[in-house]
Amino acid sequence: MTLATPNAAIAQSLDVQNPEDLLVDQTPQGLRSGAQAFYPRINFDLARDTNIYDRETGKIADTFVSVRPSVSYRPTLARHEIDVTASGEVRRYFEQSSENSEQYGIRGRTRLDLAEGIVVRGTAEIARRVESRGEFGDNPLSDSPIEYTFASGGLSVGRYGGILELGAGANISRRSYSDVSIGGVDTDLSFRDVTDKRGFIDSSIRLSPGVRAFGEASYEATSYDVNPVRDRDSEGYSLLAGARFNVSELVEAEVAAGYVHRSYDDPTIRSFNGLDFRVLGRWSPTPRLQVAAVGRRTVERSPSVGIPAVVQSRFQLEARQSLGSRMIAALSADVARWNYQDSPVRETRYAIDGSLRVRLARMLSLSGGAGYRKQTERGGGRSYDGATFRIGLAIII
Repeated sequence: MTLATPNAAIAQSLDVQNPEDLLVDQTPQGLRSGAQAFYPRINFDLARDTNIYDRETGKIADTFVSVRPSVSYRPTLARHEIDVTASGEVRRYFEQSSENSEQYGIRGRTRLDLAEGIVVRGTAEIARRVESRGEFGDNPLSDSPIEYTFASGGLSVGRYGGILELGAGANISRRSYSDVSIGGVDTDLSFRDVTDKRGFIDSSIRLSPGVRAFGEASYEATSYDVNPVRDRDSEGYSLLAGARFNVSELVEAEVAAGYVHRSYDDPTIRSFNGLDFRVLGRWSPTPRLQVAAVGRRTVERSPSVGIPAVVQSRFQLEARQSLGSRMIAALSADVARWNYQDSPVRETRYAIDGSLRVRLARMLSLSGGAGYRKQTERGGGRSYDGATFRIGLAIII
């Protein structure tokens, strides 16, 4: 599991030593020509899943192979940053070949450091993705995984580094779903095609060398290409206030709380008003151990014609420990709660995962791990549990 930080204009990277930094030969060398640098890698995984469809009854277990190649372009620049990564995954099941899938995409980000502490950031991505089984948008009756094309772009500008920091930005994303077969019958999923737009402004003030108070306001709008039953188009805003703590190079945290509102074009759909929050933290109690935590609330896309939106509250915790100079052990926990709007359905998913990675040589590492997941429901939702066991090999140049 990778714990993600919020928008780069809001959160700052952590200046602490990662457990990986203690491994010998851990830095990818890449393929270089002057300032140009490419970083290829490929991962091979063999995994066993005890419930590949995430069903409560009629569970089916299967073994699959996953191949995940990627290459990143990161040139060496004096002040600016550019990162362009192309990646993909080919997954093949031993028995249930209908679950075979391919995913691929390319994403880029850039950071321009201008004069007077002004920073401009841009992001862009286009990808062909598969919706994970068990997620709130998945249909357990579909004959194969649900596929969609994802495209997004964003731009932000801010002035950082002084007593007072100011920033603003906007992004737009688009999901276009392919038809899926259910019981041998092709089903049109165009009702899930959606465009999301978001704009934000944020500011912070330094209260002491290690503490900053900040505030953030954002506006979001969601529109669907097709609304066959009810108009799910919506708009809303979020107001957050909190503090960032950089006590030392070993501890950094962000805590924020506020208010979120979402209203719908259909007047019969009740507006959502509630608590908004975001919690981030990283702690290195020893040079060989790092603990990271993320918690946030988001309003997610509609999974069906009768559900206008899903309010997601998610908490993630991960600990990584270096064991000598060639091994990293990791343990993670993930809790996600999905509140289906204008519906009694509530689902909560719990997941834990443990892994061990061993660096065999500068370009070669071996890994193994296991995970368990369980989902509970009320109001007519979906419940299930399952486990995975995996071994993997990574080639990193």
